[in-house]
Amino acid sequence: TSSPSTSPTPSPTPIPVSNPTSPPSPEPTIIVQSLTTQASIFTSIDVSSLSATQLDDLIESILDAIQLFTGCTDSGTSSRDCIASIVSAFGVVQSTSRMLQVSSAETIYEITESITCEVASCDSVIDSANAQSIIASTVAPLESAFSSGQFQSVVNTNILNIGSIDADIVACSSVWGVVTRPQLEVISPDGVSTGPSSSTGLYFPDWENNSGTCVQGEAPLYMQLNPEVWLYDSL
Repeated sequence: TSSPSTSPTPSPTPIPVSNPTSPPSPEPTIIVQSLTTQASIFTSIDVSSLSATQLDDLIESILDAIQLFTGCTDSGTSSRDCIASIVSAFGVVQSTSRMLQVSSAETIYEITESITCEVASCDSVIDSANAQSIIASTVAPLESAFSSGQFQSVVNTNILNIGSIDADIVACSSVWGVVTRPQLEVISPDGVSTGPSSSTGLYFPDWENNSGTCVQGEAPLYMQLNPEVWLYDSL
């Protein structure tokens, strides 16, 4: 009798695993994204005549005013879990995340706040309502402070309290601002930063470029959330 081509293995087959695989988590997936409101603040103070210390004090005075009216801090330790930061000030870029060219009298700041979304794309009805609420809680108090003169009053008081800039300069100065671009940043599961489509095909005010007209294209999020106010079928 001929021998078998392969001898049977003396070892038994592995014993089936007695422990079942982990059950799915009963907790829902929490999707947290970031909502950023960006704006520009201008001053009539001749910043080229200020020393480095005076310029830093002016920047700090503006940031303190922003934090006062929005309830945000520079570390996100406020009750709103939002961060107020200066992106660029008077031609000097403060953030390494982007390179910007700004005028010598302009300060650009950002308010970043976390938003918990219902869906990964953050574009459900509930997500849009939550985003609108956050935008309103940031934009409304700032616009009110700008238009009423309260923002300038607080900035001037902050500068005078520090004391490095002459009171006569402060008394003759003016400070004003405009909210330019609230934007929802959506981070996909693979870590890629994306955002909801902003192209509406409608016309909206071109605040960003100060062109004095309406344009088509990527409308800011706060305009998309309030189309009856900001978006138009025609010029």
